[in-house]
Amino acid sequence: MHPLLPLEIGHPCDRNATAVNLIQGKLCVVWIRPFLSHEATQLLVQSLVISRLDYCNLLLAGLPLRAIRPLQLVQNAAARLIFNLPQFTHITPLLRSLHQLPVVARIRFKTLMLAYKARNGPAPPYLMAMVKSRAVPRALQASSTARLEPPPLRTHGRQVSRLFSVLEPRWWNELPLGVRTAESLAVFKRRLKTHLFVMHLSTSTGPLFGQCLSSWSRQCTVAERLFRIVCLST
Repeated sequence: MHPLLPLEIGHPCDRNATAVNLIQGKLCVVWIRPFLSHEATQLLVQSLVISRLDYCNLLLAGLPLRAIRPLQLVQNAAARLIFNLPQFTHITPLLRSLHQLPVVARIRFKTLMLAYKARNGPAPPYLMAMVKSRAVPRALQASSTARLEPPPLRTHGRQVSRLFSVLEPRWWNELPLGVRTAESLAVFKRRLKTHLFVMHLSTSTGPLFGQCLSSWSRQCTVAERLFRIVCLST
């Protein structure tokens, strides 16, 4: 299980226990923050907090935003800690300055990285078997589009499958052509991060992203609000 996985469908006590576990890495840095430089704080936060956010985050692909909210609050608190700023400082400029993708984008980044490896190698055979290039009639240069064929699945109402074989082609086909047709893994990583950075942290989408986080925080439970007071204050 993901060490920071929010137990949204579990008992409220389980969610509260998870919120307590979320702040352990950050509290280690909070206690010594007055004695650290900006660079040292950034290094410690990357090692103790961000690395836990990224650990096995592929398992969180497809979850609703309300389930990702506790993880995003932790990243927000870590960014404010690095810059030693107050609790309610707007987070988008900080993430942009740190060149950090928000949690939702980090999950998509990991999923699409695995999709590239499954399509172009190297990847385990069972993952490569899930990838099927879309067939295009005759002389339309199918290889130039680099699209994937989604599996034929029946949908039940508004429910969307979280299977890797379903999310992978859908997210892959939404990428720009220049990203899908990258000639190497290193080039794909660079272009993908740039694409996600612009999509989630550009000046046009950043304020909206911050407003969503504000609306989420107003809906927090009492335990989550207590978590924010302890975690986000420096």
